[in-house]
Amino acid sequence: ETREHFFHSPVVEPVPQPGRIVNLSDYGAMGDGSTDCAPALRRALEAVAGESYPAILIPPGEYLLNEPVVLPPRIALIGLGMKVATAQR
Repeated sequence: ETREHFFHSPVVEPVPQPGRIVNLSDYGAMGDGSTDCAPALRRALEAVAGESYPAILIPPGEYLLNEPVVLPPRIALIGLGMKVATAQR
């Protein structure tokens, strides 16, 4: 008995190039591992709200988030590589 297996996947659209890119440190994030960066991340998100595919650049460092921050759709977070910028709660 032969059975065919199908893999169904939703249609995935290509990711567009980001629009405006803002630097998280410009909004007060320290990346020192002890300063709460949730308020800075919220300020950066507010600054790009309503723009077409904006991005937030997260410089190297360790970023503490003392509370959850919801990332809206179509806003990218850009780091410089694995273990270069990390977030902890």
